[in-house]
Amino acid sequence: ALASAGVVDAALGVAHDLLTRLIVTLRLVAPGMDAPGPATQAIVARACGTENGDDLLARVASARICVSRHWQAVVDEAGAV
Repeated sequence: ALASAGVVDAALGVAHDLLTRLIVTLRLVAPGMDAPGPATQAIVARACGTENGDDLLARVASARICVSRHWQAVVDEAGAV
């Protein structure tokens, strides 16, 4: 909705969706926060819309950069006021 309103760019929405799916899926399949095994990693990757764990890690890294960039813009704007 924020991207549609022009408040943020669509990349932030994509990052949000990926990170939300990741958090929810991990809470379901690894509630004890143990490192998931190969079978669980495959489930998490599929739930997040990626082919495998390496692709998921790359997309998470990109999402983190996107969120960081947007957060820095918020901080910079707040400092300018």
